[in-house]
Amino acid sequence: MSLHRLEYFVSVAKLRSFTKAAKECHMAQSAMSQQIHLLEKELGVELFYRNSHMVELTAAGRAYYDDARKIVEENALSVAKMRRIAKGAEGTLKFGICGYEEETVLTDLIKQYHKAKPEVQLQFISNNYEKFEEELKIYQYDLMFVWPYDFLNRTETGYKKVLESETGILMSPDHSLARKNVITKKDLSKQTHIIISSLTNTSLYYHYLQFFDQTEFPEHIFKVPNASILRLMIEMNQGISIVPKGMRGLQNKNLLIKDTPDNSHKIEMGIVYLKENRNPCLKSFLEFIDHCPEHK
Repeated sequence: MSLHRLEYFVSVAKLRSFTKAAKECHMAQSAMSQQIHLLEKELGVELFYRNSHMVELTAAGRAYYDDARKIVEENALSVAKMRRIAKGAEGTLKFGICGYEEETVLTDLIKQYHKAKPEVQLQFISNNYEKFEEELKIYQYDLMFVWPYDFLNRTETGYKKVLESETGILMSPDHSLARKNVITKKDLSKQTHIIISSLTNTSLYYHYLQFFDQTEFPEHIFKVPNASILRLMIEMNQGISIVPKGMRGLQNKNLLIKDTPDNSHKIEMGIVYLKENRNPCLKSFLEFIDHCPEHK
């Protein structure tokens, strides 16, 4: 049975007029009459009493109308949902989370996206920098916020920049450098620098070290397993870390960010995703970033 014929039947039954129903369905009255006749022939019953003055449902037509209307309405809802999913306006988007970055500047970006696409379910999956690429390829998640230095120029993954920032020094307010108005590279080289252990020997690690001249290489580098412990160690005044200055959301009564002596050294952050990932919500999120004024 044609769904269109059900729609035509519901329209005629609702409006009690072939002329008005034909207009509502954007077709000729003769075509509407023919479709209702074919539906009655298919069902083997008369659905309407017709004369020159009125159109009324038969007893069989009245019994059929409620069910037919529900079918038409549910199909319309199903089609609308299908189209929303195809456009990435509904569905699920999975984020890989490995650091405190998502808790600061990138939280605002995710909130803006959720406001624009409230029917997209957002899932956050804890991960670390080491396993990121491996789990991305098996669709453990759709994307991950990362520093790009180890993921550029890959054939399987794509990258979109979200943030580029000058460097800042994350430290405790009780740290000796917190009282200095101007901090030099020599000052920094004598401090304990806290980094995440899995970053050692990565491009990101070497990008971190490029901040220093070779003669002012940090004397002490302390490695921790994840970003949460890194932040805790700094709050306990056990060392400092070079971070994007734009991550002002990190500052609280236990943490502050001071200016570095080299404003030319930038730290970039963005989104890495699998190019072959066909999740419409991923495409929607990437397009959202392109049109988001704060992240162009």
